[in-house]
Amino acid sequence: MHRSRHLLATALAGLLAGAAWAAAAAEGQPLKVGVYELPGIVSLEGGRPVGIAIDFWREIADRLGLEATFVVEKDIATLVADTAAGRVDVMLGPLAVTEARERQIDFTHALLTSGMRIVVPDREARSWFVPLASVFSRELLGVALAIVALVIVTAHLLWFVERFRNGRAFPPGYREGIREAIWWSISTVMTGGCDNKSIETTAGRAVAIVWILGGIAAIATLTGTIAAKLTAEQVTGSIHGPRDLAGRMVGIMEGSVAAQAVRSRGGSVLSYPRLKDALAAARLGEVEAVVHENHIMQALLLEPENASFRLVGPIFDTYDFAMAVPPGSPLRETLSTAILAAREDGSLKRIIERSFGRED
Repeated sequence: MHRSRHLLATALAGLLAGAAWAAAAAEGQPLKVGVYELPGIVSLEGGRPVGIAIDFWREIADRLGLEATFVVEKDIATLVADTAAGRVDVMLGPLAVTEARERQIDFTHALLTSGMRIVVPDREARSWFVPLASVFSRELLGVALAIVALVIVTAHLLWFVERFRNGRAFPPGYREGIREAIWWSISTVMTGGCDNKSIETTAGRAVAIVWILGGIAAIATLTGTIAAKLTAEQVTGSIHGPRDLAGRMVGIMEGSVAAQAVRSRGGSVLSYPRLKDALAAARLGEVEAVVHENHIMQALLLEPENASFRLVGPIFDTYDFAMAVPPGSPLRETLSTAILAAREDGSLKRIIERSFGRED
């Protein structure tokens, strides 16, 4: 029942919005076009919105002879709500087309197709303790536990075969004997020998030979793992692409489709009102990466204050990005037809290349 009422209310809002637009068009009134500030997409210069979203609109509006009054909202969620309620006639976005949003508003044909991209702090800008902390991984812990287990096993074997014939070095008492045997095992593998303790039995010497060879290999594995971790973390970081988001805390913009992209890969999200806030959180170490649409991320990284960040990994989770109108608005078909024409003659592509450069 509740769902039916929601659908009825949405349909009624769409009909009212369509009627309002038809009346405005008949009287020659400008359309109410909703935008929100987003780096690389829309910015305000002297109170007037500029950017690729406005360029898209100008191209389509000129083809249709439409006039507009821009309505600037604080965030994407507010603008979607305004569009769903018919308080604006067109929402520029471009907004990612998703099933959830399609239940609230109607989309035009796509203006462009793009996807999510990951931004991480540049390794050179990170504090010294970040790569050091990354060393303590599950892999390293496993190697360290294996070495501890080998030390304990070797100490017990050595004490067992030496305790009666070499009681001075390895006392027969368990506590004292094992303590001395563990000290011999650690000293031998770390320094190459233990001068104050000799091995006298044949069995003990066999244990010692096996431990010396195995211990050297174990320590080499441990130091190699640490070195590899430190080098990889310092050079390329711990996040190389979408798969590495698992178990990470990732910053996103509120209302963004990036939340689903991160959660579907096992990551956790922290939402921020603006992308700049998410980048500031990454700079402070509150999140390990920031995920958002590729073109917007590229535009953000061109700003001087974001020079300490870089893009990693490929584009993933691609979406169509389009304009939106209230449910049932007759503007949908009109705008879609003009968008198709602008796509076919290359006008939209030229706008994209002018704003973001040519892509291979």
